[in-house]
Amino acid sequence: MGMSHAAFGLFLYGLVGGMFCDVTLSYLAVAVLFALIPDVDQPQSALGMFLFPLSRWINKKYGHRTVTHSLRFLVIMTVAALPLIFIDWMYWLAVPVGIFAHLMSDGMTVSGVPLLYPNPTPFFFLPERMLIKTGSVHEIAFFAVFMMLAAMFAGVSYIGGSVSIIAKIMPSFMSIQKQYISQYDGAGERELCYVSGYYIPISKKVEGICTGSDGINLIVKTNHSYYLLGKSNTDKLKLRGEGKVNVTLSERRLENTLVSALYEGYKDTDEPVIVTGELHGEFYTLENLYPEVIKVSSNKVSLNHVLLSDLNINGYVEVGKVHYKVLSPAG
Repeated sequence: MGMSHAAFGLFLYGLVGGMFCDVTLSYLAVAVLFALIPDVDQPQSALGMFLFPLSRWINKKYGHRTVTHSLRFLVIMTVAALPLIFIDWMYWLAVPVGIFAHLMSDGMTVSGVPLLYPNPTPFFFLPERMLIKTGSVHEIAFFAVFMMLAAMFAGVSYIGGSVSIIAKIMPSFMSIQKQYISQYDGAGERELCYVSGYYIPISKKVEGICTGSDGINLIVKTNHSYYLLGKSNTDKLKLRGEGKVNVTLSERRLENTLVSALYEGYKDTDEPVIVTGELHGEFYTLENLYPEVIKVSSNKVSLNHVLLSDLNINGYVEVGKVHYKVLSPAG
């Protein structure tokens, strides 16, 4: 029944998608839609009634659990959905996961599912004695169990979790980066975010304040240096919020001025001020202690979420733009 396919689609997408990032309501909606799609070959199904002319035509030509219940159909729909990647690849992921959830749940029934159609041989995903009869009390139990598991593994914000349980058990770098962006970055009242992890290139545990994300790495300031912690160079990464702050974001354009103009308005503050941006002109530095986040050449400076207090650059700015992030104690 449709409710069982929806429940299993929610569960499977929460399990798979939750490994990468927060599973939002819109992602789940797409997963449920595609978990129902294969039953478009059945005019009495929820989707079949909505698309009755198409459903009736497919049913008359092929019958139920045939062409739309095959791996071939899964591959075709997955390829056809590739444009969704340009919107959000998590929407695209919902297509194969949703369809496979339908095929897998049909493979748990006594009728099985013909994955290799037009070969009609049914495939089963459970031992024979555990197979479910559609519409029976066992299917109602199936629905209840997987709705409960879906709520656990989806972990969406409206049920009290920022990331899924599976992401907490087996956290991926992408899920941790998404958690940082949603919980600790941006304007408003936030918490200081501390990051700890094992930095593989030098076999060292790294711990410090996260100053930002460049979309690929998390930038972490320790007592002595900066580290760009990414998917390929970090293990056992964890985030910890500590201390409320009010985060203020602003932007400044610089033209025909000295580098010292970067400090205007922030010279006497003890609050952390984080800067990101590019400057073009003529520059030199006495000693660049932080090449990971400060790239200096004779005519260009690139700043990557670095504390303003750590800059040691002199020179003349012809043109440039920087973003400031100021962390002020809350209350």
